[in-house]
Amino acid sequence: MSCSVPRGIGTAIDLGARGESVAAYVPSRRQGVTLDAPRDSLGVAHPGSLVFRAATAAWRPPERAWEEATWRDSLLDVRWREGDDTLAVAVGSHGLPVHASLARTGGATIRVDYAGWDRSQGLAWPLRFVVSDDAGGFRLSCRVTRLRFLARADSLRMAVPMPRGTEQLTILELRRMLERMGVM
Repeated sequence: MSCSVPRGIGTAIDLGARGESVAAYVPSRRQGVTLDAPRDSLGVAHPGSLVFRAATAAWRPPERAWEEATWRDSLLDVRWREGDDTLAVAVGSHGLPVHASLARTGGATIRVDYAGWDRSQGLAWPLRFVVSDDAGGFRLSCRVTRLRFLARADSLRMAVPMPRGTEQLTILELRRMLERMGVM
């Protein structure tokens, strides 16, 4: 999965996830980072899977979570645990997620709000979504402008290009930057 987030004219950030690796490039700063989950960790298990699920709304609660789901106003609240994380999805009357969250024990809660859906190709797909943390440290708004499904994925489309001269951040530098932002 690859996602470019526009900012005025140009790209604010280019994100990519493949397997358990996540890559990001910020053109205005000429900085990039590539995280390989087995080697680098921000304390989030399976970051590639998490990015994929957030961007595609591919949340798959276990059967028991559906059995224990409760109604909150007009939304079905489905909650479950994955390791140290508590995940929750609020499902609307249309059968699609309205929002989802991941809460880490003793850490921040990340929330994804789904604001628009495309059903034109026979499959519901998020067109607009916002990712934010409960502390207000970051907010990422995404809008899908071109959506097409290929019979077979092109692995090169998943790569995040980092031009020559890009400052590659280490995991330690990324942690410090996120701590300054109040995210960690």
